[in-house]
Parts: sequence; C-alpha cells; structure tokens
Amino acid sequence: MIDIITLRGTGERRNTDGTPAGMLHDVAKLLDPAKFTCFEPDWPASIGPEPDAWGPSLETSVRKGVAAGVKAIQDSPNICGLLSYSLGGIVASRILEGARSGIYLNTDGSPLEIAFVVNIANPMRRTGQSVGNLCGPVTYGLHGQRGSWPAGIDVREYANPNDIITASPGDSPLRSIDTAISPFSLVEGARIGNLTPFLFHELLNFLLLNPIANLDRYSAAVRGLLGYLTPWPDGEHVRYSGHTMPGTDVLWTTHAADYLNANY
Repeated sequence: MIDIITLRGTGERRNTDGTPAGMLHDVAKLLDPAKFTCFEPDWPASIGPEPDAWGPSLETSVRKGVAAGVKAIQDSPNICGLLSYSLGGIVASRILEGARSGIYLNTDGSPLEIAFVVNIANPMRRTGQSVGNLCGPVTYGLHGQRGSWPAGIDVREYANPNDIITASPGDSPLRSIDTAISPFSLVEGARIGNLTPFLFHELLNFLLLNPIANLDRYSAAVRGLLGYLTPWPDGEHVRYSGHTMPGTDVLWTTHAADYLNANY
C-alpha cells in the first residue's frame, strides 16, 4: 500500500474528511484502492495578498502546507507518494527539497520514504522536465525552478506548454513586474481576485518601454494570460481534467492515474 499525500491548487476547498478535492479528485478517483490511499492535509491553499478576501499569503500558505504535508508523511506507516496541482506543486517541491537536504525527517531521524511525485501544472517545474517532453527547453515554472530532490524519486511533471504557470519563458515580462508579491501570486490574483486590470496595465507599460524589441515577449505574455483566465474546461491552466493530453486519447488526469496504477 502507498499513501498518497495530495496538495491542492489555489482556492480549491479541502474536503473535511481529507479526501482529494478539485483537480486531484479526477486523478484519485481512478486509482486502484487496493494499492493506494489518498489524503489531503489541512492547509490554506491561498495566495493573499488580501488575507480577508483571499486568505493567507503564498508564503504563509506554503509554510503551513509543508508542515502539514511532512507530518502526514511522518504519520503514515507506509511508503508515500506526492500528488499536486498548481500551488500544491510549490508545497511538494519544498517538501522534497527539505527531504533531500535532511531538514525533513521521520520522527526517529530516518529519511522520509517518498516513492514518487506527480505534479500537474507545477509553478516550480524545472526546465526540460515534462511528461511526453511537451514543453520546450526554454520554459519553466513561473515561480522559478525547483532545487534538488532526493535521488531515485520517480518524477512526473504534467505540463501544458501553453500554461504560463508551469511553462513560461525565462524572459517573460510576467516574471519581472515590480510588485511586492510573487509572479505566481500576481497571475493567480488576476484569476481569483481583482488584479486583472493592473496586470494588463503593467504588460502594456513593458511594451511601451521599447515597442519593437518587446513586442514578441509582450504578445506571448498576453496570449498566455488570456489562456490562463479562460474558465474550465478550455482554460490552459484548468484543461488537465477537461481535454485530452496531446499524443494520447485520455485526459491528462487519467494519464496520471493510469501511470500510477500500471507502475505501482
């Protein structure tokens, strides 16, 4: 038996019994119950920066998510796996970085036992890592690239190449807008909050700095943002459970479940 710790996306409500919610429910519902259990720890899954409206800040949310995720692994009598979507990918990445560095251990001091990580739309996806090699070599997560993870862990990064959260070019103007919050929080704020006008205004300012030199980067960012803001099932960040994965005849979420069922 493998206990899968799920880490949900921004604003997805946690089920009170810890069963997977949101995007990850579409993976978990297809997993073989004779092989896997699934549990979503209690953490905010919010990005601020207006705590009353949007919940705690990204930094606070991730810190609480990491603590809850590590405790869930420590409490499990079995080998664990991680399954994340969007914001949850930052939490999964931090857990694995801490496991690699020895910061996070079992209560007896032994290493955490984590067999695999399956990320969907990871904001910290490393360049060159995507299932099916769908993403080009110059794109990576909008929140930056993850650090080192434990050797030997099975890594599955499900990344839509048109999803700016997990596949933005290194020179995307979305990375360099001068605000007090991270690019990931800024873009998420356009989807769930009131930051859309500000974001488009800042992109226009970027274009006007040097219209000829910046036009292509501006156009790519605007296309990506429009695709991101499109609702399910067609939006580039939410289509994983609504459209088939390129090169396959199944949904992205189904592909992830099929892989786990076949390999564990």
